[in-house]
Amino acid sequence: PIIDLVDEQICSGEQTNIVLTSDQDPFVTYSWTVTAPPSVTGAENGSGSFITQTLVNTSSQPQVVFYNVSGINESESCQANTVSIPVTVYPELVVNLGPDIDGCAQGEFQLGQNLNVSGGSFPPFIYQWSGNLGNNPNPTVSPNISTTYTLTVTDQNGCSGTDQIRVTVSPAIILDMSPEREFCEEDAPLAVIVNPTSGQAPFQFNWTTPIGNLTGSEIGATATGTYTVGVTDANGCTGERSVNITMFETPLHG
Repeated sequence: PIIDLVDEQICSGEQTNIVLTSDQDPFVTYSWTVTAPPSVTGAENGSGSFITQTLVNTSSQPQVVFYNVSGINESESCQANTVSIPVTVYPELVVNLGPDIDGCAQGEFQLGQNLNVSGGSFPPFIYQWSGNLGNNPNPTVSPNISTTYTLTVTDQNGCSGTDQIRVTVSPAIILDMSPEREFCEEDAPLAVIVNPTSGQAPFQFNWTTPIGNLTGSEIGATATGTYTVGVTDANGCTGERSVNITMFETPLHG
Protein backbone atom coordinates (compact mmCIF):
# COMPACT_ATOMS: atom_id res chain seq x y z
CA PRO A 1 0.00 0.00 0.00
CA ILE A 2 0.95 3.64 -0.53
CA ILE A 3 0.19 5.82 2.47
CA ASP A 4 -1.06 9.31 1.70
CA LEU A 5 1.27 12.06 2.89
CA VAL A 6 -0.32 14.95 4.80
CA ASP A 7 0.97 17.71 7.01
CA GLU A 8 -0.66 19.72 9.75
CA GLN A 9 -0.16 22.93 11.67
CA ILE A 10 -1.64 23.41 15.13
CA CYS A 11 -1.37 25.78 18.07
CA SER A 12 0.18 24.70 21.34
CA GLY A 13 -2.44 22.90 23.41
CA GLU A 14 -4.54 21.85 20.41
CA GLN A 15 -5.24 18.34 19.22
CA THR A 16 -3.96 16.79 16.02
CA ASN A 17 -6.58 15.63 13.55
CA ILE A 18 -4.76 13.31 11.18
CA VAL A 19 -6.73 10.74 9.21
CA LEU A 20 -4.50 7.96 7.84
CA THR A 21 -5.43 6.75 4.34
CA SER A 22 -3.87 4.75 1.53
CA ASP A 23 -4.69 3.30 -1.88
CA GLN A 24 -5.68 -0.04 -0.29
CA ASP A 25 -8.14 1.06 2.37
CA PRO A 26 -10.01 -0.35 4.20
CA PHE A 27 -7.65 -3.31 4.30
CA VAL A 28 -4.65 -1.48 5.77
CA THR A 29 -3.73 -1.40 9.46
CA TYR A 30 -1.63 1.59 10.55
CA SER A 31 0.87 2.18 13.34
CA TRP A 32 3.33 4.94 14.03
CA THR A 33 6.33 6.00 16.02
CA VAL A 34 7.09 9.56 17.04
CA THR A 35 10.09 11.82 16.54
CA ALA A 36 9.58 14.91 18.66
CA PRO A 37 11.81 17.67 20.08
CA PRO A 38 12.14 17.79 23.88
CA SER A 39 10.09 20.99 24.05
CA VAL A 40 6.95 19.29 22.73
CA THR A 41 4.90 17.06 25.02
CA GLY A 42 1.94 14.79 24.25
CA ALA A 43 3.29 12.99 21.18
CA GLU A 44 3.17 9.20 21.64
CA ASN A 45 3.59 6.06 19.59
CA GLY A 46 0.34 4.38 18.62
CA SER A 47 -1.84 2.61 16.09
CA GLY A 48 -5.15 3.10 14.33
CA SER A 49 -6.57 5.17 11.49
CA PHE A 50 -6.64 8.46 13.41
CA ILE A 51 -3.89 10.39 15.19
CA THR A 52 -5.58 12.62 17.76
CA GLN A 53 -3.07 13.78 20.33
CA THR A 54 -2.86 17.04 22.27
CA LEU A 55 0.55 18.61 21.72
CA VAL A 56 2.04 21.33 23.91
CA ASN A 57 5.01 23.39 22.74
CA THR A 58 6.81 24.78 25.77
CA SER A 59 9.39 26.71 23.75
CA SER A 60 9.13 30.15 22.18
CA GLN A 61 9.63 28.90 18.61
CA PRO A 62 7.64 26.65 16.25
CA GLN A 63 8.56 22.98 16.63
CA VAL A 64 7.94 20.05 14.29
CA VAL A 65 6.78 16.60 15.40
CA PHE A 66 7.11 13.72 12.92
CA TYR A 67 4.67 10.81 12.98
CA ASN A 68 6.47 7.95 11.24
CA VAL A 69 3.56 5.94 9.88
CA SER A 70 3.74 2.42 8.54
CA GLY A 71 0.92 0.26 7.23
CA ILE A 72 0.29 -3.37 6.38
CA ASN A 73 -2.33 -5.02 4.24
CA GLU A 74 -3.01 -8.06 6.39
CA SER A 75 -4.91 -9.90 3.67
CA GLU A 76 -1.93 -9.82 1.35
CA SER A 77 0.84 -9.51 3.96
CA CYS A 78 1.99 -6.42 2.11
CA GLN A 79 4.01 -3.85 4.04
CA ALA A 80 3.91 -0.13 3.08
CA ASN A 81 6.92 2.11 3.08
CA THR A 82 7.11 4.32 6.17
CA VAL A 83 5.86 7.87 5.66
CA SER A 84 6.83 10.74 7.96
CA ILE A 85 3.93 13.11 8.59
CA PRO A 86 5.10 16.50 9.93
CA VAL A 87 3.03 18.43 12.45
CA THR A 88 4.15 22.00 13.12
CA VAL A 89 3.29 23.04 16.68
CA TYR A 90 3.31 26.79 17.18
CA PRO A 91 4.24 28.08 20.64
CA GLU A 92 1.64 29.46 22.99
CA LEU A 93 0.59 32.96 22.02
CA VAL A 94 1.29 35.03 25.13
CA VAL A 95 -0.48 38.36 25.64
CA ASN A 96 0.80 40.77 28.29
CA LEU A 97 -1.05 44.04 28.88
CA GLY A 98 1.37 45.27 31.53
CA PRO A 99 0.45 46.72 34.93
CA ASP A 100 -3.06 47.65 35.99
CA ILE A 101 -4.15 51.30 35.90
CA ASP A 102 -5.22 53.56 38.77
CA GLY A 103 -7.08 56.79 38.12
CA CYS A 104 -9.99 59.05 38.88
CA ALA A 105 -13.62 58.88 37.86
CA GLN A 106 -14.47 60.80 34.68
CA GLY A 107 -10.86 60.44 33.55
CA GLU A 108 -9.74 58.93 30.25
CA PHE A 109 -7.44 55.91 30.16
CA GLN A 110 -5.74 54.33 27.16
CA LEU A 111 -5.56 50.56 27.29
CA GLY A 112 -2.82 48.52 25.67
CA GLN A 113 -0.07 51.11 25.97
CA ASN A 114 2.27 48.41 27.34
CA LEU A 115 0.89 45.57 25.21
CA ASN A 116 3.38 42.84 24.31
CA VAL A 117 2.51 39.81 22.18
CA SER A 118 4.91 36.88 21.84
CA GLY A 119 4.81 33.31 20.56
CA GLY A 120 2.12 32.02 18.22
CA SER A 121 2.74 31.83 14.50
CA PHE A 122 3.00 35.20 12.75
CA PRO A 123 1.35 38.63 12.52
CA PRO A 124 -0.65 40.60 11.64
CA PHE A 125 -2.70 40.01 14.76
CA ILE A 126 -6.43 40.43 15.30
CA TYR A 127 -7.36 42.23 18.52
CA GLN A 128 -10.71 41.89 20.27
CA TRP A 129 -11.59 43.63 23.55
CA SER A 130 -14.41 42.84 25.92
CA GLY A 131 -17.05 45.45 26.63
CA ASN A 132 -17.73 46.22 22.95
CA LEU A 133 -14.42 48.07 22.66
CA GLY A 134 -13.81 46.63 19.19
CA ASN A 135 -10.52 45.67 17.54
CA ASN A 136 -8.37 48.71 18.24
CA PRO A 137 -5.31 47.51 20.21
CA ASN A 138 -5.23 50.81 22.16
CA PRO A 139 -8.80 51.90 22.94
CA THR A 140 -9.60 54.77 25.28
CA VAL A 141 -12.05 54.16 28.14
CA SER A 142 -13.71 56.37 30.75
CA PRO A 143 -15.20 54.06 33.39
CA ASN A 144 -17.08 55.54 36.33
CA ILE A 145 -16.43 52.42 38.41
CA SER A 146 -13.46 50.07 38.62
CA THR A 147 -13.57 47.77 35.58
CA THR A 148 -11.60 44.78 34.27
CA TYR A 149 -11.03 44.58 30.51
CA THR A 150 -10.06 41.42 28.59
CA LEU A 151 -8.07 41.41 25.36
CA THR A 152 -7.98 38.39 23.03
CA VAL A 153 -5.26 38.36 20.37
CA THR A 154 -5.43 35.95 17.42
CA ASP A 155 -2.62 35.36 14.92
CA GLN A 156 -2.83 34.38 11.26
CA ASN A 157 -2.78 30.66 12.13
CA GLY A 158 -5.74 30.99 14.48
CA CYS A 159 -3.67 30.72 17.65
CA SER A 160 -4.98 33.02 20.37
CA GLY A 161 -4.11 34.28 23.82
CA THR A 162 -5.76 36.55 26.36
CA ASP A 163 -4.84 38.89 29.16
CA GLN A 164 -6.73 41.23 31.46
CA ILE A 165 -6.10 44.72 32.75
CA ARG A 166 -7.99 46.38 35.58
CA VAL A 167 -8.72 50.09 35.74
CA THR A 168 -9.26 50.99 39.39
CA VAL A 169 -11.26 54.21 39.63
CA SER A 170 -11.23 56.43 42.67
CA PRO A 171 -14.53 58.26 43.16
CA ALA A 172 -14.95 61.80 41.89
CA ILE A 173 -14.69 64.47 44.57
CA ILE A 174 -18.12 65.81 45.47
CA LEU A 175 -18.05 69.15 47.27
CA ASP A 176 -20.59 70.59 49.68
CA MET A 177 -20.22 74.39 49.62
CA SER A 178 -21.72 77.42 51.31
CA PRO A 179 -24.70 78.84 49.33
CA GLU A 180 -24.77 82.19 47.57
CA ARG A 181 -24.97 84.92 50.17
CA GLU A 182 -25.46 88.64 50.57
CA PHE A 183 -24.03 90.51 53.52
CA CYS A 184 -23.20 93.94 54.70
CA GLU A 185 -19.70 95.29 54.86
CA GLU A 186 -19.80 95.71 58.62
CA ASP A 187 -20.44 91.94 58.92
CA ALA A 188 -17.28 91.05 57.03
CA PRO A 189 -15.58 88.69 56.78
CA LEU A 190 -18.27 86.23 55.68
CA ALA A 191 -17.27 82.60 56.16
CA VAL A 192 -17.26 80.58 52.92
CA ILE A 193 -16.81 76.88 53.61
CA VAL A 194 -16.23 73.87 51.36
CA ASN A 195 -16.55 70.27 52.58
CA PRO A 196 -15.57 67.24 50.46
CA THR A 197 -18.16 64.47 50.83
CA SER A 198 -16.15 61.94 48.83
CA GLY A 199 -12.53 61.33 47.83
CA GLN A 200 -9.55 60.35 49.93
CA ALA A 201 -8.11 62.60 52.64
CA PRO A 202 -5.96 64.58 53.04
CA PHE A 203 -7.28 67.30 50.74
CA GLN A 204 -5.68 70.41 49.29
CA PHE A 205 -7.81 73.52 48.82
CA ASN A 206 -6.89 76.29 46.38
CA TRP A 207 -9.19 79.28 46.05
CA THR A 208 -9.45 81.91 43.33
CA THR A 209 -11.32 84.91 44.71
CA PRO A 210 -11.79 88.68 44.23
CA ILE A 211 -9.42 89.16 47.14
CA GLY A 212 -6.65 86.90 45.80
CA ASN A 213 -5.61 83.28 45.94
CA LEU A 214 -6.31 81.56 49.24
CA THR A 215 -5.99 78.10 50.77
CA GLY A 216 -7.89 76.07 53.33
CA SER A 217 -11.38 74.62 53.61
CA GLU A 218 -12.75 77.91 55.04
CA ILE A 219 -12.00 81.46 53.92
CA GLY A 220 -13.37 84.90 54.76
CA ALA A 221 -15.11 86.83 51.99
CA THR A 222 -14.61 90.61 52.13
CA ALA A 223 -15.62 91.64 48.60
CA THR A 224 -18.27 91.01 45.97
CA GLY A 225 -17.49 88.39 43.32
CA THR A 226 -17.15 84.73 42.45
CA TYR A 227 -15.26 82.50 44.87
CA THR A 228 -13.96 79.33 43.21
CA VAL A 229 -12.22 76.46 44.97
CA GLY A 230 -10.31 73.55 43.46
CA VAL A 231 -9.85 70.52 45.68
CA THR A 232 -7.30 67.72 45.19
CA ASP A 233 -7.38 64.53 47.24
CA ALA A 234 -4.67 62.01 48.18
CA ASN A 235 -5.24 60.08 44.94
CA GLY A 236 -4.75 63.16 42.78
CA CYS A 237 -8.46 63.34 41.93
CA THR A 238 -9.94 66.81 41.71
CA GLY A 239 -13.20 68.65 42.12
CA GLU A 240 -14.27 72.29 41.71
CA ARG A 241 -17.13 74.48 42.96
CA SER A 242 -17.94 78.18 42.77
CA VAL A 243 -20.24 80.49 44.65
CA ASN A 244 -21.25 84.14 44.09
CA ILE A 245 -21.01 86.45 47.09
CA THR A 246 -22.44 89.96 47.24
CA MET A 247 -21.25 92.49 49.78
CA PHE A 248 -23.18 95.71 50.37
CA GLU A 249 -20.89 98.56 51.30
CA THR A 250 -21.75 100.53 54.40
CA PRO A 251 -23.20 103.91 53.30
CA LEU A 252 -21.27 107.03 54.22
CA HIS A 253 -23.02 109.43 56.61
CA GLY A 254 -22.52 113.13 56.05
